Amino acid sequence: MTLEIVRSRLDRLLATETPRVAMLTGDWGSGKTYQWKQALERAEKKGVRPRYAYVSLFGLTSLAEVRKRITEETISAIKLPGRGDTVGEAVEGGSIGLKPMQIMRILPVIPYLGKLESLAQELSFATVRNAVICFDDLERAPTSLRIADVFGLASFLKEERHCRVLLISNQKKLGDDAKGELGTYLEKVVEETVDFAPSPEEACAVALGAEPSEAGQILAGRLVRLGVSNIRVISRLGALADDLAKIVRGLHPNVLVSVVDTLALFGVAHFIPQKCFPTTEYLLGYGRADWVKYFNKEKKKEEQTEQEKRESDWDKLIAGYGYGETSPLDKEVYAGITSGFFSEGAVRSLAEELSQRIEGGGRKEAFNDAIYHFWWGVGDSKAAFEQLLDKTKAALNLMNASEFHPVYEVLREVEGKDAATRLLGQFIAVNQDRRGALIPSDHFGGTYDATFKSVLEAEAERLKEPVDLAKTLDAIDFNRGWNPEDLVKIAEAKFDDIVPLLTDAKSNRLFARRLTTLLRFGESEGTAEEKKVHEQTIAWLKAFAATDLISALRVRRFLPADPPPAAAASSA
Repeated sequence: MTLEIVRSRLDRLLATETPRVAMLTGDWGSGKTYQWKQALERAEKKGVRPRYAYVSLFGLTSLAEVRKRITEETISAIKLPGRGDTVGEAVEGGSIGLKPMQIMRILPVIPYLGKLESLAQELSFATVRNAVICFDDLERAPTSLRIADVFGLASFLKEERHCRVLLISNQKKLGDDAKGELGTYLEKVVEETVDFAPSPEEACAVALGAEPSEAGQILAGRLVRLGVSNIRVISRLGALADDLAKIVRGLHPNVLVSVVDTLALFGVAHFIPQKCFPTTEYLLGYGRADWVKYFNKEKKKEEQTEQEKRESDWDKLIAGYGYGETSPLDKEVYAGITSGFFSEGAVRSLAEELSQRIEGGGRKEAFNDAIYHFWWGVGDSKAAFEQLLDKTKAALNLMNASEFHPVYEVLREVEGKDAATRLLGQFIAVNQDRRGALIPSDHFGGTYDATFKSVLEAEAERLKEPVDLAKTLDAIDFNRGWNPEDLVKIAEAKFDDIVPLLTDAKSNRLFARRLTTLLRFGESEGTAEEKKVHEQTIAWLKAFAATDLISALRVRRFLPADPPPAAAASSA
């Protein structure tokens, strides 16, 4: 039922003088109690202020306790004669007092008041007439308090005391016995059932207000997309969204969008767990390389386990939501959801890093647009050229040599070699910590101006870090895999620098591993430089073997066998 209909029916219940019993149902967190309180506020603004009692059945163990609570609430709402306030307001304000002599007269009878308590309660309950009574949390009533008794009391208040009664319940959460009693007495007692099931749009409007904050607007859009209508959860996430907005204030606007996106997704997973929605554990590991998961997806539907099918559905939901890999910032946002507050320092630091990446991405995209416009546009050529230079300078630290080279050539053609050289110097200066960006790529048949290439190669060589031969050699494992660049580094090194890695090895095991690795250089289709490493290793072993008979015996198994005499003679 829409929000407007629910509001209309509740307003009508308060406006009428006719005694009746109504029921307001809906899921937990849908805002049933909130809507009832809002109706009371609207009625009071119109000058309608009935005697009123609100009783939550949560924790009340007997009908006597329910009656007592009704009495307490209604008596406190009675207006004092000749005054504008009520009994409850007067007591809370301390305006009802007793003189000392009156207190002295009451003291002797205090021991007997306990015996009169039950009688006093019954006499007090007799004053409950022409009132509005709300019984909330029917589904949370303990088993000792039967729903049938509550319905009987509601009927009594209507028929005998001329009261209007509202029952608030989440019928889905009633126990089996309570459901049976509800089915028996509902039609006999309740005249109107109002089912409150707000749409996600209505729920967001209620929880976040008609004019939500910037963070609230982003959150509302994401929660509507996820189909969330739990007002309590939306309200809680709204407060957290505003906290995040304060933490990331001043950063790129997309940072707020990103953290609120994460807040909505993880918030729903945490507060409203359901089988059709990914768990927080699944979201925390989302985006990691997982080959097992990949192969599970390749299985036929009938071959997948129930969990694999569920995760496949989760992946579709996450992809549709537009969520990527879970980052450290996402994990900090989730930590704030679970604790109720954020670690401001950690969130701010990670958010600043994200802001820088977003800004860098924007500058790189602007450069790509400018170079495309320059080559594929026919508008103002001078303006296109100036835009190209401007966007290039803004993105120098985000591009590589191959991307920069076309601009270098354009500038050399238009403004001359000196202007192109100056821009090349700026490119080198901002990329001192990105040596790889200074190396022109030869892939895809790229050709470069000779000066451009020589300058960059010289700079890349100058920035080249010394090779740690020991670390490089130990990283090579022919039985499992290796980085081809490590082979090149060893092949290019002087063999005199490699020998100490063998002679100074701290253990026999390390010596054996390094020697075996060097001997396997140049196998099969190895380069000439790699084969040379193998030959130099053999030469070093032969030199060691030549020192004495025992040394020759120790390394003989590593040396190639000498050819037989006949073969040696024929080859001669």
